[in-house]
Amino acid sequence: MTAIMDKYELVQDERGVRIDLKGEHSVLFTSPGKGEYKGVRSIGFGDCGCDVVVSENSERLKVGVSEMRFGRTAGAAVAIADLGSGICRAGYDECEGQGEVSLILLLGPSFSISSMARAGITSAEAITAAIQDLGLRNAAGRCGSGVRNLRMAVVSDSSSDLHLRGTGKHSKMGEIIGRTVYRAVFDSATENGV
Repeated sequence: MTAIMDKYELVQDERGVRIDLKGEHSVLFTSPGKGEYKGVRSIGFGDCGCDVVVSENSERLKVGVSEMRFGRTAGAAVAIADLGSGICRAGYDECEGQGEVSLILLLGPSFSISSMARAGITSAEAITAAIQDLGLRNAAGRCGSGVRNLRMAVVSDSSSDLHLRGTGKHSKMGEIIGRTVYRAVFDSATENGV
């Protein structure tokens, strides 16, 4: 068991990864699902028995975890990056294989659904930076800007007394999101043999 941000517990076993959430949480889930979930108590990868399962693909894959704090503002990213194939370049169709990035972004403060969506955009930009810094290319040899399968869940602590709006690049929370997502994806991809 690993503690994340002093309020979440991450448990990993042969079946999957589970993060137990304490208190009321909202989740914005990108794929597949109904978008926004409220009252979520657990989230994870694989056969975790969680309220929200981000990806079934967790077998044999190593998880990257990164967290960062600035005053009362904190964030953490938990990622599974299988980047041996499926690297894509925006605007081109040469995307072969089933590569995947599955991400759980844990935000300490409370955020509106629109701010959580912006956090997802900031996360996608950080994933692109990690793919490019790893030197990954698509099937035609073009510099990668994404991956075929991207699943993301942004988790906001609804019970927090700190409510923020800014999750973009030009805010401290945006920096926390970008740095933690980049590090978690980079570390997971490296551990998984890219």
